[in-house]
Amino acid sequence: MATIPNAMLLCASSPHARRGALWNAYRKHFGKDGDPVLVWQAATRDMNPSVRQSFIDEHMADDPARARAEYLAQFRTDVEGFVSPEIVDACVGDFRERSPMTGFVYSGFVDPSGGSDAAMTLAIGHKTRTPEKQIVIDVVREIRPPFDPLAVVEDFAALLKTYRVSLRSSVIIMAVNS
Repeated sequence: MATIPNAMLLCASSPHARRGALWNAYRKHFGKDGDPVLVWQAATRDMNPSVRQSFIDEHMADDPARARAEYLAQFRTDVEGFVSPEIVDACVGDFRERSPMTGFVYSGFVDPSGGSDAAMTLAIGHKTRTPEKQIVIDVVREIRPPFDPLAVVEDFAALLKTYRVSLRSSVIIMAVNS
C-alpha cells in the first residue's frame, strides 16, 4: 500500500474480547475527528437491513453475550481476564513503568517458565509510606514463548539490580512448573 497512491485498506470484523489487534485499533482510533484511520461500529441491521430482527432475537435468546458481539457490534466483557482493562488503566495512570526511586525498598516477584509453553513474568513493587502501606507495582514484564530462559533470567536479574533487589533481599518466586 505504501507504493500505491491513494491506497485504502478496509477491514471488517465482529468484535470479540477487549484485547488484540481489533480492540487496540478501536481504542486508538474510534471516535477521533481527523484521525487518518476510520473505525466504525455498527449493528448488523444498520449495515444490512435485510437481516430479519427475529433472526437476531433468536440468537440473543440462545447466547446474549455472543449475539451482542456478532449482531450489535459490542465487545464482549464475559471473556475478559481476572481484571477488566478499565480497572488496569485506572491503576496504571499515564505511565507504564516507574523508575527506581531512592528511599524505597523494592521486592521482585517472578513466575518462571522453561521457554516453550508458558510466558515468564516479572513484577517489581514497593510499599508506600502512607499509614495504609499500599503496594505499588512499578514494573511488569512478560516474555512470551519461545524464548531462551537463560537470556530472560539475565535480563530480569539486571532489571532487578537497578531496583536494588537481590536474591538475599526480596525476590519471591511465585510458581515453579515441574
